[in-house]
Amino acid sequence: MRRLAEEIGCAPMALYGHVDDKVGLLLLILEAEAQELEWPDFPDAPRERIITAALFIHDTLADRTWALEAVWPGELFAYAVLPLAEEILASLAACGFTPAAAVHGYRSIWFLIIGELLARHGPTPKSVHKRRLTQINPETTPNVDHLASHWQEIDSSYSVTDAITALVDGLIANNDLTAG
Repeated sequence: MRRLAEEIGCAPMALYGHVDDKVGLLLLILEAEAQELEWPDFPDAPRERIITAALFIHDTLADRTWALEAVWPGELFAYAVLPLAEEILASLAACGFTPAAAVHGYRSIWFLIIGELLARHGPTPKSVHKRRLTQINPETTPNVDHLASHWQEIDSSYSVTDAITALVDGLIANNDLTAG
């Protein structure tokens, strides 16, 4: 807040007259940007609508990693992006999900998106991950040890599109499991 106040030439306390905290400020900025987003063309089929909306959410946040701090728990959002949640929930309902199952499905998709973004753009430096991969005990975790030397190569082939598609397909195939 101090840094922003300095950049715009005001006192930090002046900002608090408009927002409660840093998260509130981030949400205001995200809301303003969300109102300017160019929405994708949504396909007719519910499955494809879910995937399109989920990838749009992912890509939008990937371009705005500064917003992760404000939205990662999933309880805070920009009102301008609620139509994306509506697309996913309505499409899950069109696939036969109960309202509760649709919410569970939406949250599963959200957590995949936010988890992937936090893993790639979060606060832990990648050097820490690389260093830890060299400290694995092959006797207690032989599979992890075997994969550790190939981890970066394997990780670079990861596709969030494939992950979202697999999750959506799994949710649709097993929607009775999310009805709980």
